[in-house]
Amino acid sequence: MTEIDSSKNVNSGSINADGNVSIGDRYKQIYNIFKKNSQGIDSMNIFLPEGFLNTLPSIKYYAYKKAQPLWDSGITSNMIEGNSIVIDKLLQIYLDLVELVEKDDSINGVPVRDYYENKIRKYSDYVHDAIDKDAGNMQIILSGGEIIDIIQDCIVYIVKECTANSYFSKWLDSWNSYEEELHKRLNL
Repeated sequence: MTEIDSSKNVNSGSINADGNVSIGDRYKQIYNIFKKNSQGIDSMNIFLPEGFLNTLPSIKYYAYKKAQPLWDSGITSNMIEGNSIVIDKLLQIYLDLVELVEKDDSINGVPVRDYYENKIRKYSDYVHDAIDKDAGNMQIILSGGEIIDIIQDCIVYIVKECTANSYFSKWLDSWNSYEEELHKRLNL
């Protein structure tokens, strides 16, 4: 088994108030060891570290916290920007999870991360194709919400498939409680 190089700067990473994630050296080492050790394991049949998974609801929370004032502004361009903030952060989470669970580095010659990002883009295209083009900008904003839901469903599926039911139930409660927590922290 590979050992962690303790001579490196071993900060564990952090999430600032804006929801930006800074991943420390130790996390990078653990990720690389985990990825190396998981080679050859069947996809979706591996263990994901609970410490890593426990950070995901907070990352989601901070993305929503950053987007909420933009959504509340009522200005179309701001609301679309709010959707983009959440979509980008959730997509990052999803793609990071996919890289952890996929045993191969590529699928049909396409890097795993790109393959799954293309799948999400195709799902997004379906959502956009379903928009009534005459319905105005509100439909663009609402379609952003549908895309957010698609990415969240993908994240939840991976976590469900790779964790014990008892852990998953608690994790899902935490993942879904972001709105309640956001209202508490913003005094809404």
